[in-house]
Amino acid sequence: MEQVRGLVWSGAINVQVKAKESLLLNEVSYKESLVNVRIPRDTYLALYLPAIVNHLRNSLKIDDYSNDGGTYWFEFEGVPLFWNYPFGVLYDSMLALNPPSRVNRDTENSVNIWKIELAYGPNPPAGVIPLINGIDQIKSYWMHQWKQSCYILNGSAKQVMSLSMQDSQQFWFSILNRGRADFDQISSKILPKRPKFIPIILHRTLPDIKRIQLSATKYKDDGSLQTLGDLVKVQFPEFFQDSQILMKAVSNGIEVPLDSNVYDLYQRLMSFDGFLHICVCLMSNAEYFEA
Repeated sequence: MEQVRGLVWSGAINVQVKAKESLLLNEVSYKESLVNVRIPRDTYLALYLPAIVNHLRNSLKIDDYSNDGGTYWFEFEGVPLFWNYPFGVLYDSMLALNPPSRVNRDTENSVNIWKIELAYGPNPPAGVIPLINGIDQIKSYWMHQWKQSCYILNGSAKQVMSLSMQDSQQFWFSILNRGRADFDQISSKILPKRPKFIPIILHRTLPDIKRIQLSATKYKDDGSLQTLGDLVKVQFPEFFQDSQILMKAVSNGIEVPLDSNVYDLYQRLMSFDGFLHICVCLMSNAEYFEA
């Protein structure tokens, strides 16, 4: 399990961010409109926004001192990317829908690159939380997620609320600085050996974006272990038709067997916000017929 946890923590995605044409000054070259960056799966995309905007500063029309009430956000093929989702969840939700069809388009020189766009305006798309207070707002949201997951695990948020100021800062800096030892040290004060419930979030992108937060039990009423398939079938019965399964579950870039027990998955694949995130992805035609 330690090896899997290490891979989850160190997982990262190569990203190419292009500013939308409407944001660019005249005569800006294509190269000047791009930023290439490697972003960890277990973080928020918004944490990288200042560095991305700073890199593009001389190419953008936007005046940071104009106070026009606008906000930045990111898009993939016209679909807004919600910064309050772990970055790996965004990638898996969007690209795991049909990986074979994208392999050529998203590969350059044998390196996978996710190409997304930077947008800006006074009215972000529905579902996009405007970033008003920058990194402080991101930190507050992350701590709120931990309070929620702590409550589900322990029946109370006391374990998070009682962290010392030093521990709270160390915990947050472990995300900013990618310090796994610090993260494990502080999270061990929150995670119980025998959880009351298991905090899980299911993500579905098609036919529309849907996010379902669950408090799952380790065991079913009959005493058998609760599996991922048990949970997904209740929430998305339309994907289970005539003994045929029309979806697959992906977490941290890994296709997860539906017969996996949820507590084992949580221990191995828990995200940096205390939740187990599962992307419910439609199978491509090729995958369906192979199955």
